[in-house]
Amino acid sequence: MSSWGIRVGNGTLEALKWLAVLSMTADHVNRSLANGEIAGFSEFGRLACPLFGFVFGYNLTRADTVAMPRIVTRLVLVGAVALPFYVLALSLAWPLNILFTFAVAAGVVWIDRRWDGWAGWLGMVAFGIVGGALVDMLWIGVAYVYAVYRWIRFGGAWDCFAFLVLSGLLALINNSAYGLLAVPVVLLARRVDVEVPRYQRFFYVFYPLHLATLAALRLIR
Repeated sequence: MSSWGIRVGNGTLEALKWLAVLSMTADHVNRSLANGEIAGFSEFGRLACPLFGFVFGYNLTRADTVAMPRIVTRLVLVGAVALPFYVLALSLAWPLNILFTFAVAAGVVWIDRRWDGWAGWLGMVAFGIVGGALVDMLWIGVAYVYAVYRWIRFGGAWDCFAFLVLSGLLALINNSAYGLLAVPVVLLARRVDVEVPRYQRFFYVFYPLHLATLAALRLIR
């Protein structure tokens, strides 16, 4: 691994995912049930997207090419199941939720690994532009996950630089500098080794379920 690369232990990576889950849940509870008025929840919630994007991009480096279409399909299906609850809980009909962002990013990575040369590059750009126009965090979210994937896989200086730049752009599109706190958290994670068990399918169940719960609570209030 080059001096610009980064490696995170499995338990620590899982801990980052749990931190992202807590951040996302706090943000959604605040927006859905408290009109954004719970002190600190909105700021904490800005960590969710960059941390989830880092964990997902990291895990994409471990997936083989054959598994990529299954990953994309699973994300789209769970994102579609969650979509009506997402709209009811957060009053957001557009853009599509973050699972679709990850699905587009996984599709970009799959094209990158499946086709070489100009065909692959053009396919990635076209898929990223079209898909990114439809999803949460738009093209920046898709590009962020792809930048994480490249940084973890290749560890080059430009890959690290792209990660930092896109972290800043994510904070900009979120209109909050608090998202930049994910950068030191990620950098610290490579120096910390914790044991946290991995529940591989947990998030796919939790994501639509927590939105359904918030939607129900909002409707009966």
